[in-house]
Amino acid sequence: MTEGAQIAIVVLIAVLVGAALPVLYQLQRVLRSARTILTNADQRLERALAEVTNAAGRVDQVVARAEQDLEGLRPHIEAAANLGRMALRLQGMIRPIATLGGAVGPAMVAAVRAIFAPPAGAAGDRNESVRAEPEAAAPYRPRSLQPDLAQFQPKEVAHHHE
Repeated sequence: MTEGAQIAIVVLIAVLVGAALPVLYQLQRVLRSARTILTNADQRLERALAEVTNAAGRVDQVVARAEQDLEGLRPHIEAAANLGRMALRLQGMIRPIATLGGAVGPAMVAAVRAIFAPPAGAAGDRNESVRAEPEAAAPYRPRSLQPDLAQFQPKEVAHHHE
């Protein structure tokens, strides 16, 4: 190799080193910055993980307390369910009685009317001074359940002074 070729190789190496030094310096700065960012991120992740762990522990405590409270409420819930079942059975027993009362009630009212009714054709068979409220003002009840109260009022006794 000639001396000129050796000089050319040295110059070429010098140019490459000269061009590589700023790139290597910039790469070193980027790597240092990346190390700082990763270190900070690692610290933040450790703190976040610790907070999540604490929160999970508190959630576990709350769930455990809620389970204990629900176990304490279990007898009350079962009692309410039993009460509901008894009410349904009672409803099943009362329904036929109510149906029977609905059928017998009007017949009893008719019998009471017949017993207390004045003889047919008697004048002034109702006490006109006592009037029942108009039906619009009274709450709705089927006619079979609305006795004629005027028939049960005492009759006025006429006093004749001569």
